[in-house]
Amino acid sequence: MDDNLPEVVNAYIESVIKKMRYKKKVRAEVRQELDGHFADALKGCADENKEQTAKELIENFGDAGMLAILIRRGKKRNRPLWKKAIIKTLKVIGILILFVLFRGGYMAAGRPTISVDYAQWLTEKVSGGKDESLNAWDDILKASELLSDQYTEASDILKNWPGDMSDEELELTKNYVRVNEAAIDKFIEALDKPYYWVNYTVEPINPHDMHGDVFVSGVMEGVMPLLNKCKRFGQRMQKRILLKAYDGDIDGAVNDAMVLQDFGARQIGKGLLIEQLVGIAIEAIGHSVMYEIIDRVELSEMQLQYIHGNLEKQFAKSEGRVNFKAEKVFLYDMVQRSFTDDGNGSGRVLPKGIPLAMTDWKSGIKILFGVSAPDRREVLKQIDRFYDDTHRLLERTPWQSVNEPLEIRWDNFNSNIHLMEILGSGFGRVSEFSWRLRVDRDGLITTIAVLRFEKEKGRLPSSLGDVVEAGYLKSVPMDPFSDGALSYKQTDEGFVLYSAGPDLIDDGGMILRRENGNVIQFPKRDKGGDIIFWPRRSMTGEVIPVKPMVMGKMGPMGGGPKK
Repeated sequence: MDDNLPEVVNAYIESVIKKMRYKKKVRAEVRQELDGHFADALKGCADENKEQTAKELIENFGDAGMLAILIRRGKKRNRPLWKKAIIKTLKVIGILILFVLFRGGYMAAGRPTISVDYAQWLTEKVSGGKDESLNAWDDILKASELLSDQYTEASDILKNWPGDMSDEELELTKNYVRVNEAAIDKFIEALDKPYYWVNYTVEPINPHDMHGDVFVSGVMEGVMPLLNKCKRFGQRMQKRILLKAYDGDIDGAVNDAMVLQDFGARQIGKGLLIEQLVGIAIEAIGHSVMYEIIDRVELSEMQLQYIHGNLEKQFAKSEGRVNFKAEKVFLYDMVQRSFTDDGNGSGRVLPKGIPLAMTDWKSGIKILFGVSAPDRREVLKQIDRFYDDTHRLLERTPWQSVNEPLEIRWDNFNSNIHLMEILGSGFGRVSEFSWRLRVDRDGLITTIAVLRFEKEKGRLPSSLGDVVEAGYLKSVPMDPFSDGALSYKQTDEGFVLYSAGPDLIDDGGMILRRENGNVIQFPKRDKGGDIIFWPRRSMTGEVIPVKPMVMGKMGPMGGGPKK
């Protein structure tokens, strides 16, 4: 305020400054400019005329509010370009933030409807409606209560065959088996029941809990303890089987190996993926000990025939093919908890459901801004389509997946849902495990058929065609890791039976060995080499002596240690 100016001028200037509603610094500059302007206009004016002249000047300036607006606009127009750009950018960002907050509030305002107990749904799918009295699950749980954690260091002994162990390791292994004998017997007794499935349970979840992982963790918490117990049974049975074979109880060893293989096979093709992977691991242990028995013991033709026939029956009951369909229970429950339900099978996406609905980050932005978003029905259809595609790929051998690809591939999974594309990228590895198990089955059956041929004919077959012609095989098994059959050739030590392996390259039966001379059956993809079914160990080393065999419930087995 300038004391040399009339009061009416100071009041006018003050009114203009207030109505500008602008930054303090700019208002101070404008005040100074107006003060100077009025001071110049009233300079030399007689004191008695200043008041009247000031009023005339104010009238010429016009309304204070209008003048304030004009001055503010002028100041804005005169801003530097960089400052204008920053201000406009901030405005746009502010608008976007407000819109996102509004849109987010609208999305969050909806509530899901929890109408399906997917734990029960999963149990019904896996059990197939069979009576609970046929389920071995509860009996396995009871048997697991008898498992002992004494001498567990025996499970880490890498030398599988008792004859390769030191006296200390052998005694430790015997104690390990002894303290678990009752549990193993109860486990085998439980498997007299024809079926096995898990009864899935989840603690009650708040219907408005938006965290889909609560259901996932709830199911897994119920499943994992049992799977760990199954693996413990597999470890303990493996040791018992090998000790039985070493002590000459070949029929007992073979029967236990059959039980182990059968139990693993029961878990493949149904249930959750983790259950099936454990099943693959357990059946693989059964294959391993069966190979060990065949390799270490001089079996009679009758014994080989018995093992051969029982393996064929076992493998006929289960294809050994992984099934991913139960896995979609987790996505179904996520949809249930992250979409509204209009009562007609559809509904709009809630914030938690954006990862299920988006295809990439761009689509995620579109969903967030309400430009486009798939509804509940569309997402469920996409989930079903995704799992249909995975099973189309499961039908393809590893060789076909690379050399005869469909429009979809494990390494380039085409899904309209980004989350499912991530899931699909890991399924290829699981599929390979499944094919490895299945080719190992064929390798085991074919190995026994060749040994039977040799035992009866007194010579090795010149080809697998000879084995088929002699009636020991129905047909020559195909190799899923190549475009042909399993490979067989005679060697100075006997024969080699092999598959091209995960690198899909036939290395001519190249055998990779461990430091102890044992064959690496399943080499890593980047290491080369083939999957070797036979031989199982160094054929040039000293043959392990085996104690005389006894007669068991399989009948007079005969045979003796290999020479």
